[in-house]
Amino acid sequence: MIEKNSSFLLYPTSGGSMFPFIRGGDYILVKKVPLQTIQSGDAIVFESDVKVKVCHRVVKIEKKDSALWFHTGGYKNSAGEVYPVRQERVLGKVVAINRKAGIITLPVKGLQNLFFKCDCFLNETIFYMKKFLAKIVFFKKFRDM
Repeated sequence: MIEKNSSFLLYPTSGGSMFPFIRGGDYILVKKVPLQTIQSGDAIVFESDVKVKVCHRVVKIEKKDSALWFHTGGYKNSAGEVYPVRQERVLGKVVAINRKAGIITLPVKGLQNLFFKCDCFLNETIFYMKKFLAKIVFFKKFRDM
């Protein structure tokens, strides 16, 4: 299972702004990276003004008022429709996508075995979810006795 203090985050996706690169129902593996390593064209996850996690590609990066601003947009967004994101809202960079057809890894330096890591994270997450649900069922039965 991916822990909160891990450098990886795993998110389910919905919506279609990143189609066909990322599709609704895919899981994305996001790595916390130094902001200076993010480049135009990278897919990042950030928190929106209304506290929703959003995945978009970086279109442009600029430094303004001693802060980095990432101008982002989905693949299906209209031309010119770009959303500025201040550096504090960036959660990380997408390094792998898991979809029913298999795991798609993106080239990231220093992450050999990413295919294996992503698959293990998903399997562990499912394992712990099953254990958690089993405990709920057990306590419900015990309570109803």
